[in-house]
Amino acid sequence: MREHLLQIENDFLASSEVRSHMNIARIDALAMDIKDKRKSQFDQSIKFAKLVKASYDWFKSEDGQNTFNDNGLTWTNEDFYTKAICISKAHFYRVIKVAKICEDTPQIVSSYKRECTAEENNGNPVERSVAELIKRANGTSTSQDDNETSTETLVTFSIKKTMFEDGRGLSIRILSDGEIKISGDADGKISEDLMQNFKSISDAIIATNNANLNNQTL
Repeated sequence: MREHLLQIENDFLASSEVRSHMNIARIDALAMDIKDKRKSQFDQSIKFAKLVKASYDWFKSEDGQNTFNDNGLTWTNEDFYTKAICISKAHFYRVIKVAKICEDTPQIVSSYKRECTAEENNGNPVERSVAELIKRANGTSTSQDDNETSTETLVTFSIKKTMFEDGRGLSIRILSDGEIKISGDADGKISEDLMQNFKSISDAIIATNNANLNNQTL
């Protein structure tokens, strides 16, 4: 976790005198545990959403309804999510939304997870959440017009935190509409020349992506 330290610094932190006041090993372990729990909590939420939707799909199906009727039960949607899943109406529809995102636009989930990982690798704290995932999906969902296409991340560049004095890295994304988005504090870190280079790269990537899309429609 600790990169590019001088040997004298490593020795200092590892000394018994320092360890009696600064439990670095425990700090590192807890930091990793927190990071892992963020990931696992998000992944567990995704699994939960998929299971709930699968259950709900069966509940709404002819087979499901017949099974309920055969056992003398007539449940509404509210009965399903309050009695079977034990969650509120708002929570239920949020869960279903997440499951539909996973089914209909899995690339949004993959892109969001990659961006979170890139930010974490750059030393930037990230809170993985299904709420943020839903926001991403709402912002990139297609309209009723078939001519409109969703905006998605095509390429992500990560600049390591060790490149900057403040120890905070950057993530630069090129979107399918040509926009270049920077995550992190970019003030004074990205020169105009470098941004121009990214613009040239973006133009080439967009051209290639559009050509591929055109070929797929032929």
